[in-house]
Amino acid sequence: MSEVINHPISDVFRFYADDHLENHPRWDPEMQLSRATIGDVAVGAVFNRRHTHFGDPVEGSMTVTEFERDQAFGFSVDDGFGEWFGRLRFEAVGESATRVSTLVDVPGMPDTADGSLLRSIAERWLHNTENLISSD
Repeated sequence: MSEVINHPISDVFRFYADDHLENHPRWDPEMQLSRATIGDVAVGAVFNRRHTHFGDPVEGSMTVTEFERDQAFGFSVDDGFGEWFGRLRFEAVGESATRVSTLVDVPGMPDTADGSLLRSIAERWLHNTENLISSD
């Protein structure tokens, strides 16, 4: 799944990756994050997570597994569903827009057979991003 966001790639990458701790709860209000490691967001950084996407709170952690400036941001999550993985890929579309592609692998996630629940959550996140970056 992907969406074009009408902002330069450096702004979009900074929003998703560099400022992940501050911005994830903005595009996903059912998520709370706190830093478990000290320092900048980079490979190996860990966040504590707590979300209510499925009703009851689910706690876990997120570890940054890939951080390539203006190209990719990957992570693994260990929470109530076991370990799962995600990756955002960033591609410039001209000089002033960015295509963000989301890849998520969630073995055993409670979802419909076609993955529609996960897809609807990710679509909401991507849609919210354009408005949030514009408001910064």
